[in-house]
Amino acid sequence: MGGRDNEGNKAGVYLLTWNSVSEQIDVDQLGDMPKPLAMCSAARLGDQVFLAGCWIKDAEQNETKKQFLSLKVFSFADLEASQWQHIKPWPGQGYFFSALTAQNGKLFLLNGSSTPISSNASQSINSAGGSYCFSSASQSWSRLTDPPIALAASSAIAYGPSTILYIGGIGNDAHLGGESAASESIISSKIFAHETITDSWSYQGKLTSPIAMATAVEWQGRIVVAGGHTTDNLPTSSVAEATVKPWQSAFHFVDYTMLALYLLVLMYIGWHFSEKGSSSSDYMLGGQTVPWWAVGLSIMATQVSSIGFMAIPAKAFATDWVYFTGILTWFIVVPIVVRYYIPFFYRPNVTTAYEYLEHRFNLAVRLYGSLSFILLQLGRMAVVLYLPALALSVVTGMNVYASILIMGILSTAYTVMGGINAVIWTDVLQAGVLMGGALLGMIIAVMGLEDGIEGFLNIAEANNKFRLINWDTNITTTAIWVVLVGNVFQRTSDLTADQTVVQRYLSTKNIQQASRALWANVAASIPWALIVFLFGTALFAFFKTHPEKLNPAMQTDAIVPWFVVEYMPVGISGLVLAALFAAAMSSLDSSIHSVATTISIDFYKRFRSDCSDRDLLRLARRLTGVLGMLGTGAALLAATYEIDSLWDLFLEFAGLAIGGLAGIFMLGIFTKRGNSLGAISGAIVGAVVLYSVKTYTHIHFFLYPALGVGSSFLIGYAVSILYPSENQSLAGLTIHTNDAAHDSPFSKLE
Repeated sequence: MGGRDNEGNKAGVYLLTWNSVSEQIDVDQLGDMPKPLAMCSAARLGDQVFLAGCWIKDAEQNETKKQFLSLKVFSFADLEASQWQHIKPWPGQGYFFSALTAQNGKLFLLNGSSTPISSNASQSINSAGGSYCFSSASQSWSRLTDPPIALAASSAIAYGPSTILYIGGIGNDAHLGGESAASESIISSKIFAHETITDSWSYQGKLTSPIAMATAVEWQGRIVVAGGHTTDNLPTSSVAEATVKPWQSAFHFVDYTMLALYLLVLMYIGWHFSEKGSSSSDYMLGGQTVPWWAVGLSIMATQVSSIGFMAIPAKAFATDWVYFTGILTWFIVVPIVVRYYIPFFYRPNVTTAYEYLEHRFNLAVRLYGSLSFILLQLGRMAVVLYLPALALSVVTGMNVYASILIMGILSTAYTVMGGINAVIWTDVLQAGVLMGGALLGMIIAVMGLEDGIEGFLNIAEANNKFRLINWDTNITTTAIWVVLVGNVFQRTSDLTADQTVVQRYLSTKNIQQASRALWANVAASIPWALIVFLFGTALFAFFKTHPEKLNPAMQTDAIVPWFVVEYMPVGISGLVLAALFAAAMSSLDSSIHSVATTISIDFYKRFRSDCSDRDLLRLARRLTGVLGMLGTGAALLAATYEIDSLWDLFLEFAGLAIGGLAGIFMLGIFTKRGNSLGAISGAIVGAVVLYSVKTYTHIHFFLYPALGVGSSFLIGYAVSILYPSENQSLAGLTIHTNDAAHDSPFSKLE
């Protein structure tokens, strides 16, 4: 695009294609730009090419005008017919030979020269400080921290998920540390890294020789720098490469020992309870003797999992506290669940939540509910097991697939042995260690700042990290109403339609104990949320102050284990990471045990009512083993894909999967007219609605649960009215008929 020769600037646009037959480059002209431009920079973002530079309006007066253009490219065939669009340029002065690169939906424009650069080696370069970020979503610019030295004609490439490498460039001697600002231009060989999350710079090394006006790309894990101008300001055809120095793990032998001991403790818990699981009730419900406080901690731990310990601090590190406002919804949802839902789950001889659906509707609805839950958990297993395996790979160098296998095999083994008791008591153990580890990590990060707590607060405030409310009205953003509405329906779905949670209610002695367990979950979840968000913000302050301590190639979700291994005391870091792996294993054991219970009760026992308790217990154990292998296999598959934010991925997946199921429970409990045809219709149409919303709109995924529950309920209720069923006894099955008939299997309240 554009360029310059002896006759002046050009406006031509050309498509270069490698011809593998002739082993040459084919050149096709594709029209012109709106103005002849040279010494510009360009980058591709999505289906658009952006170009930044200046147009010389008056050569004699050296008058220039900023140009920021975009060209939408759906395919190369459409390129010639595409139209250039003028976009509002950056707010600073105009640049020649700036560095422009794209990353994560944003463009980064880094410095440049306020005057054209000629081939005259003695020319004084007016390197212009002024770097900006352009958001394609909001079509707006924001100011960035400038590079350590003012350079023009540097090369910039995105490296890793949140790092931009700034290579070489040309500037005045004074810009490069010389004594005179009027001295001739000097070409640099230095490489700097810009961390886009913390907006901070660090020195990363240098090339073997200075270079400017070069082209830099990432290729096969290496950074290749081709062409450009050398120290004598003459063009060169040389090709150089740079590599990021391999990181050496600080994981100590003592840390490995702590990790091994922790995993052995988990195995001991499974073995200990294996001797107490003599019946299917013991294996699936713990004989309904588990203390309410342990159940509450277990609910918190299984919902937190490795996702909470890693991805939530990573989200606070990368953004702000907007997600934190979701904790307010606990006080909306829990009273409703305690008052209106738990009494319908806690009945004699009930083991799964979906047994209620058969009594209220019919067998088909029960089986639909069970199958939906099973599919959700199979997806959840992959995410919660893959995340800590990624962490282990980053901080210890252990192969990610080997990590998945170790955690998957161990968690499956102790769950097969100890059943629900092993699941709950390992949850209790890891809840305490996780909370203590996050608190300790936050303290160490804050103490690593020059001004301690005061410095932490100043940095967080200056960067708006404590922002709680987004007043935007756009449904595609994390506006306050989107977060609150989404969390209300997501929590309602989790606490009412998820067998992993309902099964814990049923492991307590009675309804009162189950209610206390749910409030205990709230009492543990609120301080946990406060700690992990503070931890993420403290990590932001720490790495903004020490950007050189970040690994450029590291995924953002690995920021917590990176800090734990590098900066926490030896032994403590091993214990905290052990708790991280235990969190993943805890979520996996919850999923495989609940799915095994659901299959055993809702499918096997339902169609073989004459099966013995011994047969049921044997089947449940075998299913647990098989499902553990399936979950491990799903995690191995997930490891082959690149995922930007696992917390977002899981919330999106859960919202799509469980919302319709929660709508069926709502239809059954809160209405008398709701029938089986309405329930099935609502679930199917609701799923179609959600799929359409996800595919064809940009609605934020926080609203998926609300859309799933709402569409399933409303459509189900409308169909039930249009096609009413024959008279059916609803005694004890809705909030309107709870005491209508004492002979109903659901009529006797504890």
